Amino acid sequence: MVDALSGWPASLATNPNPSQMNLSRIASKVKNIREYRNYTQTYMAEQLGIKQNTYSLWERGEGLTVELVEQIARVLDVPADELLSPD
Repeated sequence: MVDALSGWPASLATNPNPSQMNLSRIASKVKNIREYRNYTQTYMAEQLGIKQNTYSLWERGEGLTVELVEQIARVLDVPADELLSPD
C-alpha cells in the first residue's frame, strides 16, 4: 500500500523521517541486485539516460524518489515493490 501524500509505501511513509535509513536500505538492495546481474553502474546509467556519477549517488540513497526506484526496478527486471519492501 502506498501513502498518497509521500508516494512511499505505507510502511515507510509512517516514519516521520522515512529518509536516510530507509533510502540506504533500498539503495543497498539496488546495488546487490545490480551486482548479482553483473551490471555495472555505467550500464545502469546508460539504460536510465543519466551520467554514471548521478547513478552512483542514487545507489547510495541520495536523491532517490519512488519514481526513480520504479525506473531502476525496470532496468533490473524486478518488481519495484521488491526494492521498496521493508524486509
